[in-house]
Amino acid sequence: NILQSTFLANAVAWTLVINSISVFLLFLTGFVDGGWGRNYTIFNKYPTLNPKLSWFLMETPALIFSVLSFLFLGDSEHKSSTVHWLLLSMFASHYFHRGIIYPLRIRPSKPMPIIVPALALLFCVSNGYLQGISIGRHSELRNLDLRFVVGFLLFVIGMAINIHSDYHLASLRKPGESGYKIPWGGAFNYVTNANYFGESLEWFGFAIACWSFAALSFAVYTFLFLSGRGRHHHHWYLSKFEDY
Repeated sequence: NILQSTFLANAVAWTLVINSISVFLLFLTGFVDGGWGRNYTIFNKYPTLNPKLSWFLMETPALIFSVLSFLFLGDSEHKSSTVHWLLLSMFASHYFHRGIIYPLRIRPSKPMPIIVPALALLFCVSNGYLQGISIGRHSELRNLDLRFVVGFLLFVIGMAINIHSDYHLASLRKPGESGYKIPWGGAFNYVTNANYFGESLEWFGFAIACWSFAALSFAVYTFLFLSGRGRHHHHWYLSKFEDY
């Protein structure tokens, strides 16, 4: 079965790495600016979707396909292992929050260009498959060793920072207000994009816990993509706020 092969999994993982490097370079050159939110320029010619629906459509496929990949493409040894169920739960918990809970809690905001959730959906389908098959069939982790403990702690810390920062950003704009404000408090006192920092830490923790190339490729992708986008945010703040 090609879907169960290490060849396909490695091909998808390498595609993530190569794509992340390419996107990061596009950010650095200024060719790509993010395409939505305060960077709503490159994709503004496309039709838009409700932001709540957009978050649901582009994030839940990672949850669905990781679970399906694990259950139907994994082997009996991995599916009967506690450590592999814990790894799957780590990945799924992020996307359950991001795809289901987060859209229900955020306030209505600017519509999102339809191309953004469409591209994100493709990414989440492929990455959900990759992480599910890696955990369910190719993982060499066999017990809750130091790698898992350290990775799990970093994952939890990163996820907490990410969630807190996301909701802090969402609370800056009161009902009826428009425009952008400088976020302060929490991790924002130390980094411009605390939500991005938290998510990067989260997935590097996941990569350590999994100890797999698949998880590492995702962590690298997340870091490079969010670093490029975060760099653009930082310069945007500097250009718009004199007291930043």
